[in-house]
Amino acid sequence: MLDEAEQETKDSLKRIGRVCKSISLIVKIVFGVLCVYWVFTTAFMVFALVGDKTSEHAYGLSVLGVVLHLAYIVVIVALFMVINGIFSDAAKGDSPFTLSQVKRLRLISALLVVYCVLDFAITSNNTLLNYDGLNTGFVSTNDNMIFPLNISPLIASAVVFAFSFVFQYGVLLQEFSDDTV
Repeated sequence: MLDEAEQETKDSLKRIGRVCKSISLIVKIVFGVLCVYWVFTTAFMVFALVGDKTSEHAYGLSVLGVVLHLAYIVVIVALFMVINGIFSDAAKGDSPFTLSQVKRLRLISALLVVYCVLDFAITSNNTLLNYDGLNTGFVSTNDNMIFPLNISPLIASAVVFAFSFVFQYGVLLQEFSDDTV
């Protein structure tokens, strides 16, 4: 009976490893595509900022806009790296219930809060809302400017933070189980 349960556990870990390996590959591909996009958009923004100031393409572009754009990229890159670390470890056959996974989940939670703050700052900055056909939001057509607050990252942050405690409890249960066996 014990051998059957042990074999089921090993089979389950193998399935988890295969799924996580696939997810890790998808995350890496999406990350690569986003990196190419970020290089081009950042290059266009910097070129417009240092280029011809009378050009229509540089309308409203500021150093602050470029800095916010770069900060946004840094947060997203950090999120991708942490998420890929979670799936890479599981793909290697490591248990998903480790303290490093708990720390990663809490880091994701913190990064999502930073993302929310940056998202608000970016949407409050007209430069990044409408840049030469690359529309990522809206521009008010009258004097009544509305700043949308995207609370989805805050909700996601709270959920991920709560899951970190579930994983921490799983780590404690696994340690207890290892000690009793």
